Formats: sequence, C-alpha cells, structure tokens
Amino acid sequence: MERKVKHTVITAYLYILMALYAVSITMIGPVMPRLIGEYAIRTSQGGLIITVSSLGGILSIIIVGLLADHLSKPKLIWFSYMFFGLSFFLVAYVRNYSALLLLFFIFGASSRITDTVINAYISDLHKERRSVYLNLLHTFFGVGAFAGPIYIRFLIDRDFSWQKAFSYLGLLCL
Repeated sequence: MERKVKHTVITAYLYILMALYAVSITMIGPVMPRLIGEYAIRTSQGGLIITVSSLGGILSIIIVGLLADHLSKPKLIWFSYMFFGLSFFLVAYVRNYSALLLLFFIFGASSRITDTVINAYISDLHKERRSVYLNLLHTFFGVGAFAGPIYIRFLIDRDFSWQKAFSYLGLLCL
C-alpha cells in the first residue's frame, strides 16, 4: 500500500510540474512585444528568442535520449527543473540581449528535458495503466497551456511588470 501512496504523491507532483512548464512556455508569446520594446530589438530578433529556446530543446532531447537510461529520472527531473526555474527567474534581471538569449537557450534545454523525462517517468511509475496516466499528464499540460496566456495577459493589462511575472513563476518552479 505504501508504494501506491508514494507513486500517487510523485505522480501528483509531476502533474503540477507539467502544468507549470506549460504555463511558462505559453507566456512568452504575449510578452514578445514588450521584450522587443524593452531590449530595443527588431521583430526578427524577437523571433530569435524562440529559435534559441527551441535549439536548446532539440539539443537537450538528443543528449537525454542517449543518456536517459543511464541516469536517475527523478534526479534528472530535479536538475533540469531547477535550471528551468532559475533561467525563468533570471530573465527579470538581465538587461543585455545576448544574456537573454543565453537564458532562453537554458530555458529551452531544461524545459524539454523536464517534459521528456516526466513523460518517461510517468510511464515507468504506471506501467499497468500507462495510457490513462499519460493522458492525465497531458491534460495538466493543456490546463497550464490554457492558463499561461491568461496569467500573463491579466498581469500586463494591469501594468504589472512582465519581468516580475516571469520571476515569480521561476521562483514558484524553484
């Protein structure tokens, strides 16, 4: 019985992490005009932020795909989520566009590791009902993806700093 309770607690925790991950990735689009204004960059340079994040994600998925079976999934999730939260937290404090790109590269890499390994870990924890638990995990992603733009738009419309919104979410993730 204790193993089942432990798996339930771990699963609930992973679902929350997935929802926060989804909130974070869907916040970026609505703040893009502010990022462009804040850093005095062109629209194409704003798009580079997403490109760099995606590049970090692609590279990390390749590396994790090669190494995941040799590493502890819980430790890998913890490690990647800490970098994910830290990069989102630090976005509020960088004033240099190159540093911002570096943070979004780290964000992209760590968030994709988190996503990939959480899916694998849920599958490992619930082999007998894997599809049910993975569907629930993706439901939590959907809820977070729905909430992210609402969260940031609500704050921006009330003249709340987008940097603070990112920073607070980063702290919550940490």
